[in-house]
Amino acid sequence: MSTVSLRRLTPPAPAASVLLARACASQEVFVVARAPTLRFLGGFLAFPGGKVHSSDDELACTTPGLTRQHVAAVRELFEETGVLLARDARGAYPTAEDLVSLRRQLMAGQVTFHDLLRKHQLHLRPEDLTVAGSLVTPPFVPFRFDTAFFTAVLPPGQTAEVWPGE
Repeated sequence: MSTVSLRRLTPPAPAASVLLARACASQEVFVVARAPTLRFLGGFLAFPGGKVHSSDDELACTTPGLTRQHVAAVRELFEETGVLLARDARGAYPTAEDLVSLRRQLMAGQVTFHDLLRKHQLHLRPEDLTVAGSLVTPPFVPFRFDTAFFTAVLPPGQTAEVWPGE
């Protein structure tokens, strides 16, 4: 007789993650150490990323080819590492000094990601992220995610840095 659990499967939440690489042939990819206190895979190494938020839909509608997963990937990458894959109208990335200030405002809840981009006239470009695949957390895991994985190149002048608590 089988002992298969009849518990209801948790539907996977949409999520996105970024495999961030340097712009050289070193094949280095950035990973973060998840805080041991986190409910999902605490203490494990992971690529920066997280859940898709409903606010990601609004921003995704502003650019052809941009999906909510693209937006979540860029937002989570910025929150977790300070790397921002957004450019101004000339195609330039924000300066390192501006990035620290923008990230502090976002992390303090003083501004939303969408408002931050709008206020500083920054735009996401779908071509800055390359789809690498997707993965759904197995059914036996209590917290499930349907994660879109993207690759991206670290923009010039930016440095990935995990702040305490992130």
